[in-house]
Amino acid sequence: MMPAAAFSGGRIRNRRVLNLHPATKLGACVLAVAGCFLVPAPLPLLLAPALAGALVFAGVDAGHLVRTARPWWPVALLVVLVHTLTTVEAAPLGHPSWLGVGNGLLALARVSASVLCLAYFFLATPLGELSDSLHWWLRPLRPLGANTTYLGLVLAVALGTAPQVLAEGRRIDAVVRLRRGGTVSRWPSRLIDLGYLVVPLLESVFRRADGLTLSVRRRLPVAPSAAAGPPWRQRIGLLTGVAALVCLVLI
Repeated sequence: MMPAAAFSGGRIRNRRVLNLHPATKLGACVLAVAGCFLVPAPLPLLLAPALAGALVFAGVDAGHLVRTARPWWPVALLVVLVHTLTTVEAAPLGHPSWLGVGNGLLALARVSASVLCLAYFFLATPLGELSDSLHWWLRPLRPLGANTTYLGLVLAVALGTAPQVLAEGRRIDAVVRLRRGGTVSRWPSRLIDLGYLVVPLLESVFRRADGLTLSVRRRLPVAPSAAAGPPWRQRIGLLTGVAALVCLVLI
């Protein structure tokens, strides 16, 4: 139901990051992602390679990063092309410009840097710590009736079910193409074929939900253990990051 590989992030070598409080890790990740979109140009063009180097230094295989980014190259080229043709500050709409190319590369750098920040966070934060951090940050919602005790279970179910549903969708799609002789249909027919996957996938999700309810009914988790919150030094660091983001917005 919930395979361990669904959230089996590796471990990084930086012990200082690993020893941080879970709530501090989550807060720093949010601030880092926000900073990727707020820092002025051309800092994102330098920030993305620096974060990629930090991941490699932390123990991530550089080839794995390249293989992970390979399916997104068509989307990246499309983003650059759209910016190239729609940047009206340098040329009329539909006419390419070097400013548009630069804006497209800058947008890609911001998105890439934010994704790398999330990757570093998941490497340094197991599922249990992620649940503890969310439980601590969502404390103000408890007087309103929000129950964060089972947040870890919700995350485990979501992160464990999504890969299985995607894999089952690919399997059904491969079976349909094999029955057609392995030929790839044109894009209108392809969209129709993808629409046919919705019903069996929803049926699979509902079936898993019924089975999961029976399996965890008497094995509900205990309350998270990070109720004490981060130490005061880490809280000051988070407040400093918030102040820096506010300065970026006002400037």
